[in-house]
Amino acid sequence: KIAFSSLPDGTRNHFPWTNNMATIRQTPSLHLGMRDLVFGDHVVAFVESADEQVNLVARFLSAGINKGGKAVFIIGQELSPAIGNKLKLLGHPVDVLRTRGQIRAFDPGETYLTGGFFSAERTIRKLAALIKQTADEGWSHLCLVGDASWALRPIPGVEELASYEAE
Repeated sequence: KIAFSSLPDGTRNHFPWTNNMATIRQTPSLHLGMRDLVFGDHVVAFVESADEQVNLVARFLSAGINKGGKAVFIIGQELSPAIGNKLKLLGHPVDVLRTRGQIRAFDPGETYLTGGFFSAERTIRKLAALIKQTADEGWSHLCLVGDASWALRPIPGVEELASYEAE
């Protein structure tokens, strides 16, 4: 799997544990940087706007789809359609990809925040099951994007985010 988390720009001080992770910004060299990623990498991107986030996430997922993998994004419902539209602009038949299970979107409430709180252990179990399912379905790899902007709100369990990201 390649995991990719996105956080609003200017929030790095809220998440000091990200200092040890690869960070990327929306730059002309970003596409080249994505080609340098290997399976198992974890990238954190700080974005300045929803448009920047949509472009970055869609390009990341597009690269994974182009290499025959499954693409999953955990992001608020307000951005999910925009990512689908951007993937269409990048040449992907989103409806076909959804039908065959190559692309899937989850809301943070279905994953990170089940029951209204964050649990690192529960989230890791859910993602491990997703990775296994991806392999069982025959996909070569999983590109996973998780939007962590929910962690800026006073969510019970948010203090476990650093241990989760370290896994």
